Amino acid sequence: MEAVRERDVETLESLLAPEFTLTTGRPGAEVRARDEYLEITRASYLIESFAFDELTVLAEDDAALVRSRYRQVGRMGEEDRTQTFLMTDTWFRRDGWQAVARHVSPLPPSVTALRIDHSVIAVSEWNRSNAFYRDVLGARVEQRDEWFAHYRFDGWMLNVHGPGFEGLNAKRPVEPGGSDLCFAWPGALEDAREHLRSHGVEVVEGPAEVRDFGGGRGRSLYFRDPDGSLLELVAYGGG
Repeated sequence: MEAVRERDVETLESLLAPEFTLTTGRPGAEVRARDEYLEITRASYLIESFAFDELTVLAEDDAALVRSRYRQVGRMGEEDRTQTFLMTDTWFRRDGWQAVARHVSPLPPSVTALRIDHSVIAVSEWNRSNAFYRDVLGARVEQRDEWFAHYRFDGWMLNVHGPGFEGLNAKRPVEPGGSDLCFAWPGALEDAREHLRSHGVEVVEGPAEVRDFGGGRGRSLYFRDPDGSLLELVAYGGG
């Protein structure tokens, strides 16, 4: 799986026997032969992270059966492949150990696989907020109508309610200035401070001490959007 994650086809070619097959049970791709598996891995399969929660090896002489419970975060092209699987691998020892077959059974999603898809903010003036979230935070602004917009980021988005929005709402609807959101900054925190300064955005607090965030330990600073909602940028890895 490390070779798959790294798209290290040379290593995979040494590990997979010529007769290797992958049985997935997916409609239209129930069984993949070795060459097809290698090409998909090279061109379109992307694993961001993976883990084996359970792994049992039964070996005798020149054969081994490996049963595992495996989970990953990944995708194939535009299709999400974040899931947990039961896997059975069959290995033969020739010049070295080679996998001759893999059978995978996807498990139903569990609540531990949930992630935030979108959150909701409210704004009081479209042009001002659209420019702020586009220029300062890098959102792709999709103005749906005079009451509603999407601010899209990488893999998630904000649903944005404007003045007069009357759609489905919480019992106590979010109001302009009433949100508190944290964004992951991809570089050093000092670069984040300089980025905000270049856009005329005041840092109201921070950098804070290292503490726990959704992605691990990091440091952050706080600022506000044009309506006063509290926003935060966190940098990981000591940023």
